[in-house]
Amino acid sequence: MQVSVEKVSDVLRRITIMVPADLLEKAYEKKIGELAKSAAVQGFRPGKAPIAHVKSRYGKEAREDAANDLMSEAFRSALKEHSLAPLNRPTFELKPTDNQQMLTFTASFEVFPEIPEIHFAMDNIEKLKVDISDEDVTYAVGRLQKQHCEWDVVERAAQLGDSLVFDYVMKVDGVAHHTQEDAHVELGSQMLLPELEAALVGVKINESRVVDLTLPDDFPLEDKRGKAATFEVKVLQVLSSKLPELDAAFAKKLGVVSGDISEFKREVRESLERERDQLVKNKVKQQVFDKLLTSNPIEVPTVFVAEEEKALHDEMYPHEHNHHAHTENELNAFRDIATRRVRLSLLLSEYARRHALEVSEDRLNSRIAEIASAYEHSDEVIKWLSTGKQLSSMKGQLMEDITIDKLIENIPVIEKVTSFSELKGLNVS
Repeated sequence: MQVSVEKVSDVLRRITIMVPADLLEKAYEKKIGELAKSAAVQGFRPGKAPIAHVKSRYGKEAREDAANDLMSEAFRSALKEHSLAPLNRPTFELKPTDNQQMLTFTASFEVFPEIPEIHFAMDNIEKLKVDISDEDVTYAVGRLQKQHCEWDVVERAAQLGDSLVFDYVMKVDGVAHHTQEDAHVELGSQMLLPELEAALVGVKINESRVVDLTLPDDFPLEDKRGKAATFEVKVLQVLSSKLPELDAAFAKKLGVVSGDISEFKREVRESLERERDQLVKNKVKQQVFDKLLTSNPIEVPTVFVAEEEKALHDEMYPHEHNHHAHTENELNAFRDIATRRVRLSLLLSEYARRHALEVSEDRLNSRIAEIASAYEHSDEVIKWLSTGKQLSSMKGQLMEDITIDKLIENIPVIEKVTSFSELKGLNVS
């Protein structure tokens, strides 16, 4: 058997294998022998037909099966010999040849990319310094009151601050691309496209409106950006809110057993501090990720990108789609971000491997306990986080943190003071 390996790209390999024809003939005769034991040939009892009749009836099928078995066996042997590990199901192709003494075929497949060296250098890291002000706490408390307000159906026209329940369909070029029933939105929350939200101010129960607009450049579905779209909306309910009083009953409802408002506000501040810490950390991560990607333009396996596209699609539309049936256009909308995620994952994993970075049990347990401490029934949360996918996800997050810490351990940090509202990109006026 002759084997040659072609490096088509950093992630694509093509193996050409030449197998002596006599091996194919032996495999074919073996298949015929197996079939002869039970073959049903007209005029003969099963298993009693002469070999010549079996070959006449099943010869083509037997030769194809023999060739497939031989190719699979030769392929496995070639992988072992050349220490190759396919990431996807290989594509086989039987090659025509003038040499009648050889069976020649190719097998193409993807492998992990070769990363000879990981480049990373930064002059400095910008880290935001953010103090939580009394105004931030007041704003957060107000948001909590709004989240727990009572909603009453009203017959009047909708105003800013009202909540709408509606059905809608988004059409592009006359084709429906997104449909939802019983959607909820608060007018003024900026959750809808601006033109759509503005068009819904003044609607009443059972009123329908058709809104024509141009989808923005940052629209989630990349292939629809900049296109003209039509939203057909039917309003089912208009609801007006009544904020709850900031009193002991409200504090207790949100988990402060004593009902003390000062304690409630203190817990709100602590929650904001935890959120701030995570946001500041994410800003640092973003700088590291951007630099890592621009410094290491590696090719990534398409099989990984395809898996990530499906995951991103199902995150965005968790209840809308059959997760086993995705159209090419749907997945293409997530191509860029999926490719970025895969590249980052491969680079971070390789860097961690080369520096023998690991997640210690103490750090893992400490992180689990830290997260659980924010919940009333912390023991149940610890138990939940310590098993299955939750534990695996936790380890992955910690490994990412450890890897980033290693990457920037000798890089100067420049602090920049900003407000919490600016950090979150909020308009609190």
